[in-house]
Amino acid sequence: MNDTEIGGRVRGRTMLVVEGFHERDVLFKSIFCGFPELKISMDDVVVYETNIYSLVKDIDEEYGDDWDDADIDIPFVYSKHKGLEGDANILRKRDFKNIFLVFDYERQDTYFSEDSIARMQEHFNDAADNGKLFLNYPMVESYMEADVNAKMDELHPYDESFRDRRVNVNECLGAEYKNRVKHKELKDMLKFGADIGGILVKHKLPELPESCLERLLEQRNADESGIGAIIGEYFEGDARGACCHIAAKLKKLCPEGMSYRERLREILRSLMYNNICKASYVQNGVFDVAISDAAEVFLSLENGRILEKQNECSRESSGFVHVLNTGVLIAADYNSKLIYI
Repeated sequence: MNDTEIGGRVRGRTMLVVEGFHERDVLFKSIFCGFPELKISMDDVVVYETNIYSLVKDIDEEYGDDWDDADIDIPFVYSKHKGLEGDANILRKRDFKNIFLVFDYERQDTYFSEDSIARMQEHFNDAADNGKLFLNYPMVESYMEADVNAKMDELHPYDESFRDRRVNVNECLGAEYKNRVKHKELKDMLKFGADIGGILVKHKLPELPESCLERLLEQRNADESGIGAIIGEYFEGDARGACCHIAAKLKKLCPEGMSYRERLREILRSLMYNNICKASYVQNGVFDVAISDAAEVFLSLENGRILEKQNECSRESSGFVHVLNTGVLIAADYNSKLIYI
């Protein structure tokens, strides 16, 4: 369906509901930068600012205990949660062609309920209908667990150690787990694209047009003169400090002759591939997925079965959660060929 303007409201958009600001401002901003084909506006990425069990509570209050049988309007539930008022501000499901929800598993949460989260996973299984739920185990930072530079061979470019990466139930606490996963190279890579405008401001340059930022992300000649030539088309003052800063970052993050967007896309493809291998392992016990088979395996994954396995493994206090990030698979859900191109 094409985007159309109806009654002052744009139809045909994609809404992404995420749990926190890190998801919106770092992870998904980077995913949209690496995969512009997704055409999801950052304006349509909304932060719920609380976990999935609060979302369940909001749904329950709006639709009752038998909400499984209801036609749930997630954009409306979000609007009420945020206290939005007036027809111009309240979002409706009819305004979106696709709805994605990305939340953390949160086994350690006081309100964790296997029944509640299973109902959510079962009900929200179609992006074009009620919405599609992607759960991160144990939380969103799990995307930093796989080594994107590791590979067995050309046909199996995965991080084999990621297969057995797990977190004990008593170590799933937010601060404790977040301090454990500190993949500096990956964090620096994702933050650069999200913060490039901030780098320019830091060097006292005015806010430059989006077209300038886009060209900087596409620049393959990562020296000061190449960066300066681009900025010079938009700003006549002294930009040497900003050019030096950006060039140094790009040289550190990207191989020679590769633009930031090209390197970012390569890294995101590796993240998708590694998490497809891991999801296959959790669901079927098979981690060894050839890159050529990754799209087919992805299409065979069942989020409900993966959740069942995670519940089984983590049910006891001595249990564990398989580290797995399904949020990064939104690009593959849009087009499984993005795993390769």
